[in-house]
Amino acid sequence: MKRDGNILGRIASPSNLRLAFWKASKGLRDRPGVIEFGRRLDQFVGEARNELLEGAYSPGPYRAFEIRDPKPRWIHAPAFRDRVIHHAILNVCESTFEKGHISDTFACRKGRGRLKAIRRAERFCRRQDWFLKLDVRKYFDSIDHGILTRILETRFKDRGVLAIFRRILASYQTEPGKGLPIGSLTSQHFANLYLAPLDRFVKEELRIRGYVRYMDDMLILGDTSAALASIRQAVRGFALEALGLEFKPSVWINRTSLGVDFLGYRVGRGSTRLTSDGCYRLRRAVKGVLSGLDKEEISSLAAQNRLTAMVAFVDGTGNPSERSRVFRGIRAWSE
Repeated sequence: MKRDGNILGRIASPSNLRLAFWKASKGLRDRPGVIEFGRRLDQFVGEARNELLEGAYSPGPYRAFEIRDPKPRWIHAPAFRDRVIHHAILNVCESTFEKGHISDTFACRKGRGRLKAIRRAERFCRRQDWFLKLDVRKYFDSIDHGILTRILETRFKDRGVLAIFRRILASYQTEPGKGLPIGSLTSQHFANLYLAPLDRFVKEELRIRGYVRYMDDMLILGDTSAALASIRQAVRGFALEALGLEFKPSVWINRTSLGVDFLGYRVGRGSTRLTSDGCYRLRRAVKGVLSGLDKEEISSLAAQNRLTAMVAFVDGTGNPSERSRVFRGIRAWSE
């Protein structure tokens, strides 16, 4: 695969940095800090351009906070200045990340996403009798910086860009040389690319047709449970040896006729519905939006956008009666 080079200048261009600010401020433009940043945008563009081109850019500290989704997770969000830099990087580099992926991986890719992954899983479930579901144990915390750097070097040859990638990786560690922060734009693309060698192994070495991956959630479909048990061992071995990753012990092999819990949906041969866990998350999200409106922490426009996304999540089942079922439950739960 041909590597991309001479791209640092495009990342550091004033027009790209301004576009990055516009993207990073989306949904945040009424916040005082973002308004003030916009007033000093010309100054930022000049300083950031020099830092990037001279190799002086260094990421700042992260803001850590806990969420429940529904299990507790720690989010480490970069400062707004770094958020803009990350957008500037992805504006230019996203197409190169895209080149490293097979067609059956769906996270962090334009024109794909969660619902496309569900549609793909539905098609495979109609054709195959058995499924294997895999999930990496502590995925973001387990990503090895050295292995990730080598994967990045197979796709980028611009030394300046690779140096920036290494600084971003070094800015956060769960243990020496490991870990990516959940909450960073670059982390999403780094994490998605990290499993690209596993995708290739599954498709090219094991020759598996029924395969769907959304970040570290993997679904493999086949004709027999015995065949999937053998595949599970091969995938586990490759993940540990090549990527230093372990899968969660709760590995599922079962019949597709019983339904497959995947990405918050229960995927079936005849219809797809939200799982109980998916409904719980949706209820919490609705409650959070309504609470934010009451406390004037979010605008009515932001609330409308979030609720529209929630309706789209329900409609992703492709089941016309599901919206009524779910939102009737939410009304009863919130009264």
